[in-house]
Amino acid sequence: MCRPFSLLMSAAIGVLLLSSPALAQVGCLSQAETVDAVRDGRVLAYDEAVPRRLRNAGEFLGVRLCADNGILVYVVSTLTDSGRVTHTAVDAKSGRIVGKR
Repeated sequence: MCRPFSLLMSAAIGVLLLSSPALAQVGCLSQAETVDAVRDGRVLAYDEAVPRRLRNAGEFLGVRLCADNGILVYVVSTLTDSGRVTHTAVDAKSGRIVGKR
């Protein structure tokens, strides 16, 4: 996927900020900071970092880029078919899943 499209995709996804208390934590980047981090190469764009199987793991609720123990992670929130909301942390540089709750 071309880099400009990835930047636009990240910016569009950044608009979908959750008001979930689980994500309302200190350390999450603003939409502008997220776009800057992608543009500057500090993190991969969302569509490059988050595994496809996770993007299709239920109804997408939103995503935030947050600092967790010194690393930047995408926190992806989804609603499962059973009605449970899950929050999955994906390392924003490697795309490796590093946590789930």
